[in-house]
Parts: sequence; C-alpha cells; structure tokens
Amino acid sequence: MRFGFTIESWEVLAQALLAHAAAYDVASTMPLPDRVHYVVEGEIISPDNRNPQIRSVWVIETDGTAPRFVSAYPL
Repeated sequence: MRFGFTIESWEVLAQALLAHAAAYDVASTMPLPDRVHYVVEGEIISPDNRNPQIRSVWVIETDGTAPRFVSAYPL
C-alpha cells in the first residue's frame, strides 16, 4: 500500500504483478514432487511511480499449465 496500491483497486496490483512476471526472466526455481516454484525479480510499476524492486513467487502444479501467484515482497 505504501507504493500507492489500494484494496479498493486491487485489480491495479493484479495487473502490475502479471506485467512484472512477463517482463523479467525467472531468477530461480524450486522443483517439488507435485509443483515447481518460480521466483521473478525486478521492478514493478506502481501507482505512485516509485516502482520498487520486488520478488514475486509463482507456482505451476505438476498437472497444470498456468502459473498461480503465491507471494510478492519488496527487495
């Protein structure tokens, strides 16, 4: 929230996270028996234009094809 994201406009954060994942290469992976975790690091475009560096974590289940968002936090 300190970078201008709000609960009322959660879609703005969702779109920024999707754009972040598309813009940067995977920094690391963690394969597990039933899924693979992917870590992406880079700048996220924020409403206040401070655009912090973040780490986002995504997972793809072994029997799935689409990544699912897990977490994100400033670096």
